[in-house]
Amino acid sequence: MDTTAAVSYCLKSVASKGDTIIVESPTYPWFLQMIEDLKMLALELPTHPQTGKDLDSVEKALHTYDVKACILVANFHNPMGFEMPEENKKRLVKILNLKQVAIIEDDIHGDLYFGTKRPTTLKSYDGSGTVLYCSSFSKTLAPKLRIG
Repeated sequence: MDTTAAVSYCLKSVASKGDTIIVESPTYPWFLQMIEDLKMLALELPTHPQTGKDLDSVEKALHTYDVKACILVANFHNPMGFEMPEENKKRLVKILNLKQVAIIEDDIHGDLYFGTKRPTTLKSYDGSGTVLYCSSFSKTLAPKLRIG
C-alpha cells in the first residue's frame, strides 16, 4: 500500500458521501480524484508558496461549511515544495482541533530534508488525536516501490 491508499483509508474512516473536505490549492491531483471517487466535496483553499495553507481562509471555511476533514502536506509540499513554518503548523492544528475536524497529514516527503533536523509534523502538535499521519520510506529508498 502506498500513502495515497493510506490517505484514502483515513478519509473513508472520518467522512462519508457528500461531506466537505478541505484541500490545498494547488494540491496533489490524486487527492481531488480520490475525493470525487468517494462522492465527497473538495473545498480548495489557497496555499502560499512559502508558508503553506492560508490559515485565515481555513477559519472562514470552518464557519461557513460543515467540514469533516482536511488533507494536508506540510513538509515539502507537492507541487509547491514549501515547508510550513512551525508557528503555522501549531496554529493550523489548534484551529482544526477546536472544530474537531480530522487532519489527514501526508508526510511522504518529510524524510527528504537537507538540513540538520527533520521538519516536525502536524502530528507532533496534536493533543487530541485528530491528526491521522500517513508516510512512507519508499520515496527515500526506491520511489517505484510504493510502500505506505
